[in-house]
Amino acid sequence: MKKITLSLMTVLVLVLGISLVSFASAAISGVNFVTPATNANISGDSYLINWTNTVGHPGLYLQEKEGGCESGNPWATLIGSFNETVKTYSWDTSSKSDGVYCLRLYDTDNESLSGNFTIDNTNPVATLAAGEPYMCNEGSNVTLDASNSFDNETGIALYEWDVDNDGSYDDGTGVTKNFTCPSGPALQTVKVRVKDYAGNSDEASSSVNISNVAPVCNGINAFTDYAVGEPTNLYENASDVVDSLQYNWDFDDGNNDVGNPANYTFTSAGVYNVSVVVNDGTESCVDSLEITVVNPMILPAQEVMALENLDANFTPYEGSVANSFATNLTGGVSCNERIEVSGMDVSGNADDCVVTWNNVPNNESGINLMVVRVDNGTDYEYYSFNTTVWSWKIDLVPGWNLVSIPVVPKDSSIENVFLNDLENSLVDGPEYAVWSYQYDSSTSSNRWFKSRKNGDGDLDTVEPGKAYWLNLSNADTLKGYGDKLIAASTPPETVVIPGWNLIGHYGLLNILGENALQDSLSGCYSTILDSNGNTLNKSGDNFNPGKGYWVGINTSIGKIYFPSSNAYNFN
Repeated sequence: MKKITLSLMTVLVLVLGISLVSFASAAISGVNFVTPATNANISGDSYLINWTNTVGHPGLYLQEKEGGCESGNPWATLIGSFNETVKTYSWDTSSKSDGVYCLRLYDTDNESLSGNFTIDNTNPVATLAAGEPYMCNEGSNVTLDASNSFDNETGIALYEWDVDNDGSYDDGTGVTKNFTCPSGPALQTVKVRVKDYAGNSDEASSSVNISNVAPVCNGINAFTDYAVGEPTNLYENASDVVDSLQYNWDFDDGNNDVGNPANYTFTSAGVYNVSVVVNDGTESCVDSLEITVVNPMILPAQEVMALENLDANFTPYEGSVANSFATNLTGGVSCNERIEVSGMDVSGNADDCVVTWNNVPNNESGINLMVVRVDNGTDYEYYSFNTTVWSWKIDLVPGWNLVSIPVVPKDSSIENVFLNDLENSLVDGPEYAVWSYQYDSSTSSNRWFKSRKNGDGDLDTVEPGKAYWLNLSNADTLKGYGDKLIAASTPPETVVIPGWNLIGHYGLLNILGENALQDSLSGCYSTILDSNGNTLNKSGDNFNPGKGYWVGINTSIGKIYFPSSNAYNFN
C-alpha cells in the first residue's frame, strides 16, 4: 500500500471545507486604501487608486482580483515591489468586465484589502413604457411612469424629468411624475433620465396626447335695460381650464366689439339681442342677453358749486345742495344712479327723486352726464341731465372786473385760471388784460404785475388772498376748480405795506371785513374800498368770495395780511 502524507492545511481544507484564497492574514501596519472605498461603484476607462503608508513599509505589491476579496479567483499584480514613496496608481479599467472587484497591497506575508467594490461601465436602460399610452385633457393630470427602467449592476440611483421639453432635466425627480397637461390639442414630448450608482445614465422619451377642452359660457353679467346714451358694461362669465379666451361681441345694431368686458353705448331705443362668441383658439361657446334700450326724459342742465373735503352742512356759493324732480310713476319710487358721480346721491321721496351733492372730489370737476333709473316695482323710466361742477363761478361784465379766487386752484397757472377760461372775452392785442398790484420783494414795494391774453408779461400764477383786475370785451363767467387748504395749514398770505394794497378774499363764506383780516391789523388800516371805489364799513360790510378789495394801510407796520380763522373756515 502506498503511504499518503497530508499536511495539516490540506486536512483542514478536506475535512472542514474551508476555501483559503490567501495565506496572508494580518493587515500591514499603516497601509490602508483611501480609494476605492468598500462598496464603492466606479466607472470609466481609468480609476485613480490611493492608499496610505504611514510607516514607510517597502517592497509592496498592488494586486487586483475579479469576483471580490472572498472569491477563489487568482490575484493579478498591477505593480510589484514598489518602494514606500509610491501611494497612488492609475488603474486602466477600460477592458474590465462589469462586476465586483477587490484590491490588495501585499508584502508576501501580510496584506491590506480594499474591500469589495463594483466596476460598472454599462449604462442603465431608461423607459417610459410602463404608463403608455399617455393621454389627457388640457388642465388635467397624467402620471408618467419610469418604473420599467433598470440597471443590471449597481441599480438606478436617480430619476430626473424634463416634461416641458426644454432640454433641462429640472422638472422633478422620482420613479413617477405627476404631469399637468397644458393647452391642447397638442402632442407634448416628455423625457426621463436615469442614473445608476456608478454615474452612468440613459434617457427615454414619450409623448402625451393632449385634447382641448371647450370653454364654458356661464352668462352675461349686465342690466337688462339701459337708457339711450348710457354706457353699458357687459361682462361674459366664461371659463376655460387653461386657455386664454377671445371675446367677440355683436350688439345687434350693426356694431361689434372685442374683449371682456365690453363697454358700448346704444344710440337708439329698441330691443337688442346682444351676443358674444367666446373662443379658446380651437373651440367656442356662445351667450346672449336681450337688452331693452329706452329714451330717457331729458331734464334741464344743472350747475353745482361743490368742493372736496367740505363738511356736510356746507351751502355752496350761488348753488344748491339739493335738487328734486318729479317722475311719471306713482305709488312710491326708488331712484338709482346708473351713471354715478362721486359726491352725488339720489334717493326717492314719494313719487319724486332728490339729488344731493356733498364732498365732490376734484376729479369730478367739469361737465358730468347723470342717468337716473326710476322704478315703482312694476314699471321703470329713465331721466338724464348734465351737471357742471365748479368750485367757483364769478359773473363778469364788459370792461374792468376786480376778482379774487376763493380757493386754491387745482392748477394755479394764469393760463389755467384766467386765460383759457376767458379766451373769448379777455381783451386782445397789445393791451394787458390781467393786472395785479402786489408786493415786489426785490424793491420792497408794491407794483403792478401784468399779463396779456397770450400769456406775455410777468404775472404767471394766481393765488388766493390776492386780487386781479380783468379787462373783458364782453360779459362772461369765470369758472374753475380747486380745494381748500388742508387742515392746520397756514392760510394764503399777502404782504402789505403802508399805502394802498390790493387783496382778495379766501373762502366761500361772506365774512365781515373786520373778521376777514388778521386781528392784529384791526387798528392799522384806514380804508377798505370795493371794485367800484365804494368805502366799506369793516364792522358792517362783508368780504365776499370772488371779490377783490383795496386796503389802505396807515402805518409802517410791515404786517402780513391773511384771512382770520372765520374767513377760511368753510362751514
